[in-house]
Amino acid sequence: MPVLRPLVVILVHGIGPQNAPAQYDFLNRLQQATVERLAHLGQSERASRLVMERADWSQLFPERRDWLATLFPTHASRWTLLKRALWMLFVGVILPVGIVALGTAAGLARVHPSLLGWLVGTGVGLALALLAAWYLILPVFPWGHFWTFGRGFEADSVSDVIMYGSDGPRQQILEVVLNKLQPHLQEKYALRRGTAECLPVLFIGHSLGTVVVYDLLLGMTARMRGRPTAVQRQLRTVDHQLDDLAGIPASPRPGTVDPGEDIAVRRVALQQRRVFLLRAKQIEDDVCPLGMVTMGSPIALFIFRKPSLLDRKNLWEQACPDAFQASGVVGTLRWRWQNFWHPSDLVAHRLEPLFNEGYPQQPSPAHPRLKFVEDAKSWAWARGPISAHSTYWTNPRVLRRISEHIADVLVALP
Repeated sequence: MPVLRPLVVILVHGIGPQNAPAQYDFLNRLQQATVERLAHLGQSERASRLVMERADWSQLFPERRDWLATLFPTHASRWTLLKRALWMLFVGVILPVGIVALGTAAGLARVHPSLLGWLVGTGVGLALALLAAWYLILPVFPWGHFWTFGRGFEADSVSDVIMYGSDGPRQQILEVVLNKLQPHLQEKYALRRGTAECLPVLFIGHSLGTVVVYDLLLGMTARMRGRPTAVQRQLRTVDHQLDDLAGIPASPRPGTVDPGEDIAVRRVALQQRRVFLLRAKQIEDDVCPLGMVTMGSPIALFIFRKPSLLDRKNLWEQACPDAFQASGVVGTLRWRWQNFWHPSDLVAHRLEPLFNEGYPQQPSPAHPRLKFVEDAKSWAWARGPISAHSTYWTNPRVLRRISEHIADVLVALP
């Protein structure tokens, strides 16, 4: 049975195999925390309007260890990794320490063994170590060995930035998200008197999923302002290509195998692409983004790949939904985008420096210091960069802040 006047909260995860039980547990705990928050606000009846969804596309792109082993065959050899680690240890640690020790010994041999001798000797040793590091160690340091240990992380995480820029993978991922949102479009409603009906959605993204929801936000915002979106431009291109193919016969010509076969295959591919773009356009037309949550986000990497955006610090102008443009607040509802990042998470980046310059400021007791993006540092314990990238699912502070965000949106909805 459909939920009356819902608020849809949709989680979009990153690439590769996911810990689905942990993410569903996160959503369950988030829903419970939101219900408790609403009860605290005396608005328990609004909890029934909350719809939680998870767009699961983990099966699309498995980890890329296979092609990594093809590019770097020794990557899979533990013996090779051990030899490289030992050599790096010698060049990066043992050799510099040995130079310092020899310098100290030389200093002690020339100065009476005393505190002064230790100081002079150690200073000589450090000076020699710095010179050796600059002229000897750095030029011959096995940087290739060093990067071997980061290839897996690069393949399974950082290269996502490039992958999502391709039409094929991008369409496959967005299809999953559209499949989750489309059934709820029949429940759209007007958020303000005299405005068009739409489906209010709060997006939560993790890792590459943050780029997916940011991509959706840009398209929806452009549509609200009457600007052509990327989906609309691509749709026009596909229609032109189909029109061009319509005048080409698909029957074999004398002396050829079957030139019409390629045309037929291309026509089918374009028609499938058109169906996807029409669905994406419907989502852009009928969804109202009311907030964002990003965790462990590489959005900054996408932005820095575009030279035209490198010097801009007011990117909120492109991403801010039209209703929040003037003041950042509509009635009692304010726009919020919380960006959680962990200092040890190599994928995560801050976003405030890129988005907030010139954002509408309406200082008041209720809404002091409005920001388009709020960076929130996460201090959860982590063994390393990989585990830090997953700490958001179990961090109570992250859960509490997101639940308060959702509850505030629910209370402000008509």
